[in-house]
Amino acid sequence: MNTQPKLNSIQLAQRKKKLLRKFALIQRMTADTDGGSFTISGTGAYTNGSHINLPLGDFNDPEYLDMLEGMLDHENGHCKHTNFGAWRAITDNLTHGLSNLFEDLRIEKLVGDEYPGAKSNLENLVKIAIKRKMFDKPRITDTALSLVQKFFLYRGRTEILGQTSLNEYSKDVGPLLQNALPNSYQDLCDVLKEAANNKSSADAIATARKVIAILKQELQEQEDQQQDQPKDDSDSNDESSSNGNSDDSSNGESSSNDDSDDSSNGESSSNGDPDDNSMDESSSNGDSDDNSNDESSSNGDSDDNSNGDNSSNEDSDESSDGNDSSNDNGQRSPGQATIQDLKNALNAKPSDLIGDLHKAIEKLMEEKAEEAEKEFKSEYGRFARPKFALESCKFSLFAGVPPWITRAGPITQRMRQVLNSVVYAHNKTERSYERSGNTIAAGELWGVSAGNSRIFQNETRHRAPNAAFQILVDKSGSMTEEPMVLANIAAYSIASAIEFIKGAECEVLYYPVPGKRLEAVHIAKAFNEKMASCRNRSFNITSSKATPTAEALLTALSRIGVRKEPKKVIFLITDGDTDDCSVNEVLKDCDAVGVDVIGIGIGTEQLAGFEDRPHVSITDANELAPQLFNYVRAFYQK
Repeated sequence: MNTQPKLNSIQLAQRKKKLLRKFALIQRMTADTDGGSFTISGTGAYTNGSHINLPLGDFNDPEYLDMLEGMLDHENGHCKHTNFGAWRAITDNLTHGLSNLFEDLRIEKLVGDEYPGAKSNLENLVKIAIKRKMFDKPRITDTALSLVQKFFLYRGRTEILGQTSLNEYSKDVGPLLQNALPNSYQDLCDVLKEAANNKSSADAIATARKVIAILKQELQEQEDQQQDQPKDDSDSNDESSSNGNSDDSSNGESSSNDDSDDSSNGESSSNGDPDDNSMDESSSNGDSDDNSNDESSSNGDSDDNSNGDNSSNEDSDESSDGNDSSNDNGQRSPGQATIQDLKNALNAKPSDLIGDLHKAIEKLMEEKAEEAEKEFKSEYGRFARPKFALESCKFSLFAGVPPWITRAGPITQRMRQVLNSVVYAHNKTERSYERSGNTIAAGELWGVSAGNSRIFQNETRHRAPNAAFQILVDKSGSMTEEPMVLANIAAYSIASAIEFIKGAECEVLYYPVPGKRLEAVHIAKAFNEKMASCRNRSFNITSSKATPTAEALLTALSRIGVRKEPKKVIFLITDGDTDDCSVNEVLKDCDAVGVDVIGIGIGTEQLAGFEDRPHVSITDANELAPQLFNYVRAFYQK
């Protein structure tokens, strides 16, 4: 038995608000749509491309609801717009990772344009990711591959999807990527602009391959540049060697020039230009044959100076050689992409790719679902499991004239009399006579001479409030032939009688029936349908399957709970043999949103969850009207 303290009016209002949000979610998930099918159950998230299961968490947790709404929109977008055949054909990691990024941008843009509120739901996922640190901020220490992915992730979501929560990330990643890949940055920006116009999954894959082509081109250019550097050194050596080939030069001069050439190799490698002063001196030495000794002496001085210059250049050359070596080994200066960086990017392993946002969200939902299940078991026992609503749709399996329809006629007449007597008791007009007003009561004028001044008639009309009725019928295997007939007659009679009450709407649901994936609820008559149009199409029903009363009652509550009528009631027709204790949890939700539940036991007085709630028991259809009279009257008097 629940011993939780009673909620005050403010807490009740907050709980009602949360439940209405929950019901709206259930309506989305259980509706028969052209997108993918959804279930919420257990503690695991999985999909096969056409069906998605999300973990069942605590619907009182706003963060869980935000994740659920966002994931519904995201996964529905994949089911409607993604070509999974093209997806499965991708073989390499980098193409798959980038394609997934561009496909998410494409389908979320479509979903945001198609469904009101979806754009906000999807950005709520981003806000949760930022709060939970699922997004990694761009840093100068990031690899080229990491910056490329972050650029398209953050810039794409801000510029294409308008997710302003990522503005700071988007602003930071641009300069870092431009610094890492200055020659390719503009090409990558152009690819992002093109991605906004992607029309298919094939386009998303093609966009990913454009990015890879840009990275390959960047790698090729850097490799070509590295290969050109030794060629410059060779040209410099040839030029220096020719400077030492004067016919009239002494051996000392030639030797000196050779030494100078050796020491200047590092300088040539660094800047590609030989020493101009040394070259001029060597050239002038070859112009005179007579003064070779002086020239040799002169050259010795020159060589000393040259060697001194070259000695200073050697330090610079060693530094330059160190940079070349670090490029070859895959190291780099801060912020600059190296050849090895690009090779690593193009040969990326799954661990090199940034994590998928939606996988991280699913993991968080699974953790919350495990926590919610643990709390539920602690209250209801280790074998108890929290339940969720069933799919609801109209099935064609129950067409045909029901064999019991003639027996339902007299019962319907009695039910109509009962309901009319209750409703019309509230539809009354009270008259009073006042000293002022707009309408003079002619019959009261005779008393004026006697001093009666109350001759103005005022009328106050009392009308029964609009009401929504829902009839939920158990058709499980335990409802054998005659109990099932009795349940059918009761449901049909109540619905037919309600149809004649002004301001009242009615819906009839049966459970369980086979759904797309799991069990479902059959809509025999929707709120906007007439009984005459449904009689021979939806009520020829026999019993079968288990008794998921909690799930079916939650489905019914989600449908009636969002309606505008001030009065709402659910008639639950069952033999009381429910599957588990979760009915109590759903009945608490009914109380929170102001929906009365009246149990109608077929051949039993024991209804699970109704020990302290209004319920009746019938063994014959003729007992239905008198048994319900007091409860319906009390319902309208509240």
